Amino acid sequence: SGSATLGDLLFDKPGVTVIENPGGSNERFARANFKQARIVIFDDNTKILDEILKSSGGKVLGLYLRGRLELARDQPAEAVATLQKVLAEEPQLARAHTYLGLAHLRSRNLDLAKSAFAEAIKLAPNALEAHRGLAEAYLQSRTFEQAIQEGQTVLRLEPGQVQAHLILGRAYLGKGDITNAIAALKTFTLKASQEPSGYYYLGLAYWQQRHESDALVAFDKALTLNPHLIDVLSQMAA
Repeated sequence: SGSATLGDLLFDKPGVTVIENPGGSNERFARANFKQARIVIFDDNTKILDEILKSSGGKVLGLYLRGRLELARDQPAEAVATLQKVLAEEPQLARAHTYLGLAHLRSRNLDLAKSAFAEAIKLAPNALEAHRGLAEAYLQSRTFEQAIQEGQTVLRLEPGQVQAHLILGRAYLGKGDITNAIAALKTFTLKASQEPSGYYYLGLAYWQQRHESDALVAFDKALTLNPHLIDVLSQMAA
């Protein structure tokens, strides 16, 4: 609940349907602030998006939200198809290109992911999530120098962007620049101390540097946070 912003009030007009689930702060907010829009209370969270699409006649916003939901549900193929429909109607929508890139990335279609992220950046040069996605796509393609450049761009745009340090650490590690890898991964583990992947990659970096005792400390921390990493580490020893 709270006061309506200008953006909220843009939805309060005849012909607009606002759909909320019952009993929560969103319903209270809608009833307090929307005087002209039709308010529909819909009690099935999994079906709300379908109801939005039905009420909007399949307009771009509904499709965009559906694509994002499909991605969140780990349905990348469905997200790709939906977001492509969005872009057929609104090709200048940078965020749709970004989420299309993320869907391709989830499916390991790295060239398509890089193309979608690049298009998002062309439309919105400071699109943080697009730069971060592009860095990850370059990293997974083993194009380490470009991954580093994009990771550094993310930090220039938002110095507090913690995940960029992990991307940089992994990219430096892949490139064989162990000193910079350790520096980036130490920064990441300081800022995200409960994230096991940082300790795992830090352990790999120390191991390559033949600092076995430091590597074992990092691996132990990673295993404490995520015991399932034992399978990955066992494969290293095989």
